[in-house]
Amino acid sequence: MLGTITVNNEESLDCHENLIASYAAIAGRDYEMMLNRTWGFRFDPAVPGTPQLVGPRFNAERNPDYEQLLHYHGLKLEIDDTLTSGQIYRHVQEELLHHRPVAVGMDAYWCPWYKAPYQKMHFLHYTFVTRTDPETGDLYGLNIIEGTEPVRLPYANFEQGCRELTLFRTVPATKQSFDAELLLRDAAHRLLDNGRPLGAFGEMRQFGAALTTADMKAEVQGYTALPLIAPLIYQMRETFRGRKQFAMALQWMNRNRSIHSAVLDDTAASLLELYSRWRIVFDLLTKAYFSSSPTEIMAHISAVVNGLADDEEKLAESIIQV
Repeated sequence: MLGTITVNNEESLDCHENLIASYAAIAGRDYEMMLNRTWGFRFDPAVPGTPQLVGPRFNAERNPDYEQLLHYHGLKLEIDDTLTSGQIYRHVQEELLHHRPVAVGMDAYWCPWYKAPYQKMHFLHYTFVTRTDPETGDLYGLNIIEGTEPVRLPYANFEQGCRELTLFRTVPATKQSFDAELLLRDAAHRLLDNGRPLGAFGEMRQFGAALTTADMKAEVQGYTALPLIAPLIYQMRETFRGRKQFAMALQWMNRNRSIHSAVLDDTAASLLELYSRWRIVFDLLTKAYFSSSPTEIMAHISAVVNGLADDEEKLAESIIQV
């Protein structure tokens, strides 16, 4: 199995999810039910006495569901972030000995193939390990940055930067049936009644209003080597990813039920349209950061976000009636 693996690079998945999708492909399994809790949004109130940045208050609330991955697709992940680098290395060697894919989560600061953050920024980045060098201990692996070309990870870098281990197992799926309409209504309810005073869509409108005075240079301060990791830009990427991912889950459910549902089709199409519009907001935020006069861009983004809040709320309300 290990010798046939290639790395998926789907924009709507993050680097860890792309490894999961890659493993699913070689195992002959799907993975889309993992994505059925990815339509979300949260914007917290400002805290008096703290820097009034927008990004740290913003969360896409995109939550991959590994239990559903196990139950519906028979893909079991064993994720451990408590091990030492030495323990992880021994697990890696054991997996490779049995020709099984294995992934490590690295602090990107120590990943020499990831040029922008290398020796500059700290965040988690994942790679498959495909072999180790018996003489030097160096590791070689595949990830979304380099694609099909194995990259070298010096053992010293691995030792300093390794944070997490992921083992992949294929087991029998335990669930065959699902109530797609119930899952759809649950998703809408989580947004309309999220247990907070404004609900997700009221928070979305407050987020839009906050963007009119956001200082993009301040928002990206400390992340200039790779601006897309700045909280505001990163969470915007998570937001557009979540819309497409939920659409992918709905499409999978429709393909795997006895009676095709026009409601699932229509909702997935609406989510894909929302994905495209949030993707434009992401691009505009990046443009605003690099602009010498971003005021008009930010005002336009605010108006777009308000329109998205209205349309997402209408979609959620229509789903409740299903």
